[in-house]
Amino acid sequence: MVNMADGSGMRKAGLDGLPCGICLVSMDEEERVLYANRSFLLLMGFSSMEELFSQRGSSFKELVAEGYVPLSQRCGAEERSGSFYFQLRTSSGSVPVKGAAGVYEDDKQGKAWCLSCIRDRAGKAQGLEVMDRKSFYSAITRLAREDVKKGIFGSRAPVYFNLTNFKVYNSRHGTGAGDELIHFLAESLSTHFPHSFIAHLNGDTFAVLALHHDVAERIEAVSRDVRDYTGDPAVQLKAGVNIFDPDTVEVSESGIHLLFDRAKIAADWIKGDAGRIWAVYDKSMGQYLTDRAYVLGSFDRALKEGYIKVYYQPVIRTLNGKVCGTEALARWEDPVRGVIMPSVFVPVLEEAGLIHRLDCYVIEKVAKLYRFIMDNHRPFVPVSVNLSAVDFEVMDPFSFMEELIEKYQVPRNFFHIEITESALKKNEGRLKQEIEKFRKAGYECWLDDFGSGYSSLNVLKTYRFDTLKLDMAFQRNQNDQGRKIMSSIIFMAKKLGIHTLAEGVETRAQAELLKSMGCEKIQGWYYGKALPYEESYQYCLQRHLAVETPMENAFYEKVGLANVIGDTPMSLFLYDGENIAILLENEASRREAAALKATYTDVKGMKLVKLDLPVMQQFHELLDTSAKGGRKESMNYLFHGQYVRCTLQVLAKDDYGYAGKMEYYLISAGGDKKETHRMDKLLRHLFIVYDGLYVIRKKEGLVEVAESMNRVARTGETVPLGRFLKLGDFMHPEDKKRFLRIMKLGVLEKEARGAKRSAVTDLFRMKMDDGSYRWKEFNFALLGSSWDGDILLGIKDTASAAAGGDGGASFLSVHSGVSAGNGEGRKAALFGAAGAGRQWNYLFLLEGPERPLLGGQPGIP
Repeated sequence: MVNMADGSGMRKAGLDGLPCGICLVSMDEEERVLYANRSFLLLMGFSSMEELFSQRGSSFKELVAEGYVPLSQRCGAEERSGSFYFQLRTSSGSVPVKGAAGVYEDDKQGKAWCLSCIRDRAGKAQGLEVMDRKSFYSAITRLAREDVKKGIFGSRAPVYFNLTNFKVYNSRHGTGAGDELIHFLAESLSTHFPHSFIAHLNGDTFAVLALHHDVAERIEAVSRDVRDYTGDPAVQLKAGVNIFDPDTVEVSESGIHLLFDRAKIAADWIKGDAGRIWAVYDKSMGQYLTDRAYVLGSFDRALKEGYIKVYYQPVIRTLNGKVCGTEALARWEDPVRGVIMPSVFVPVLEEAGLIHRLDCYVIEKVAKLYRFIMDNHRPFVPVSVNLSAVDFEVMDPFSFMEELIEKYQVPRNFFHIEITESALKKNEGRLKQEIEKFRKAGYECWLDDFGSGYSSLNVLKTYRFDTLKLDMAFQRNQNDQGRKIMSSIIFMAKKLGIHTLAEGVETRAQAELLKSMGCEKIQGWYYGKALPYEESYQYCLQRHLAVETPMENAFYEKVGLANVIGDTPMSLFLYDGENIAILLENEASRREAAALKATYTDVKGMKLVKLDLPVMQQFHELLDTSAKGGRKESMNYLFHGQYVRCTLQVLAKDDYGYAGKMEYYLISAGGDKKETHRMDKLLRHLFIVYDGLYVIRKKEGLVEVAESMNRVARTGETVPLGRFLKLGDFMHPEDKKRFLRIMKLGVLEKEARGAKRSAVTDLFRMKMDDGSYRWKEFNFALLGSSWDGDILLGIKDTASAAAGGDGGASFLSVHSGVSAGNGEGRKAALFGAAGAGRQWNYLFLLEGPERPLLGGQPGIP
């Protein structure tokens, strides 16, 4: 062979003039450096081969700082060419190089390994080169055999990396950006696994044979690199690690393949878990391979023979404790294996692209059942059905649903389409269009597993959903932080006009907590597990779980979006014309009620509020006003000697009453004593007598509204006097001129001085909502010592208030606001009178004989 120190034979071949570094290495075990050209020496920082050998050594192994692999392993027995990457030990440290290895053959000197290399300026600081699949498995199989001889086989761990949602990244940023991401990942792996074999298996997967030491920390470091690089939480790096027993492994290429197959299973195991970066393979995961083969081999037969059944799990509304919906779930009852759980067969079918066949099968079974229920006049509620991302890729789910609606003649609004949050990471544009298509046609669209991972808040920004199904993970190991997060999500959803449903509710405590947070619906084993329809129907009957009517469903859907979480005392209530029943109240409301010494009548856990008759009349009239105007209305009243301001808003209304939201606070509780004294002066006992109280601030030309039941000014407002004078527009034509004359205030003062009094009273006819006129008594009173000061105006009904439309002097009977007929109707509705009214009345929420509630709180049997 060639003289190493001289290398003259090789120089004669013209290698010395090449711009890249050339190094020839002997093909024996010693791998002696036979020749290095000038570019290679410059790369190393030496002037001659003698200097190179004296300072670094004469073998190729001695020249490599990191990433050394014998060239016989790198190129194989076939002496094929291959790329490489490693660190060279230079005169001043180390330098990363990359290039190719092949065989150089000289007629006289024979064969030698030929390394052609250049400095890698792309940024890799350390690590082996990234190999292709075939080279990788060949090399690590040879290494495994050497490790067996050395007695260290098993000291290295197969690690499988999968870049999730890489297709999404490509679609969002372009394939060029995707290629750059793969290159970045390869560099990161080389950096954090510098002494390991690394392979790029295919588009978004890599394999690493790593030393056990610090493998978890290194995986997490690579994951951080990827997260920082992409800035996209939907793109995550998942890793599976296989810590194996060397005595159970066949040391062959197929045996090594199996080790990495198991690492892949561990990585796939956590694909849908945003909280986990890596997992270690265990035998239970190995069962997945067996299960997968069985599922794929038996799926067609299971559909044909009806082994796959549709089960139904009830959904309960927290405000009334009734069944307001159900979810259709697939169960595989196999004659060989028994029950195969969805957690086993659903992921397999999704991965194999067969899930659409299962979804179509389930949905058609549901449609057929609902036709049967309707034909047999059984109670029914909306049902939610699941659609996978794969469904939208391989079929047209909307057209399929429309065909079933036509075929079985079932209403669209009784199908709720559930789409998992993880499905939204694929084909964002099309899914958004499809969801809107469903919603416009009359279907509700629900977001399933909200909070399970990915970019939940971005999902709400991009897509429109009717309901969020909170992932059952929120119910597990719940702590104070988890409760705060759950409450915040519910509050946010209400602000966005989105309903909420919590899955996985297993205890009474969980149900009560969710209700107190304002979560509208709950589902879980506490109310019942999924069962075949007939069993589920009988179960609800035995548990006295009543089923909502369509009217109730529509009613409570409006009420459920109201929020009562906050520091202001707030509650949701029902009012049937005679009773106020509290559906839900916050902690501030409970404290304020205690301070007021409020009393309740408890009926099956529902709190009925006890108020004095005059206040109840105010309450009733205020609700009527809110219902007609569609806005909040306020009133002040005296309760147990304390002044209370109450704001009401009607949320829903039907033939039997109202549901609304109430906010209230004590005017006289603590605070400014001067203000309390002023309110005392203005309001004591007047709220009971007057339905309108106003302070006319003459000098400022303003009217301060202390109490109002008219359409011109609302309680709590301060309005210009000119606006208040529009009250004349609602007076009888014969009275309007007189009203405007007295409201000049100068005339009022003249009349008062003439009568030598500090108060003036006059009567005016006011137009009611039904077009009739009603006599009102206007009382003006001086608040100061002079008519230049403020004036108190009180408006109330006269002793006999109703006035004939002809303007005559005769008064008709007093209008009570609720006719005797209406009053009897309301009373009959409340106390469960026979007849059609029984189908929907509030007493069924309290003590209905046909559908009684159980337990201490409404909605928590």
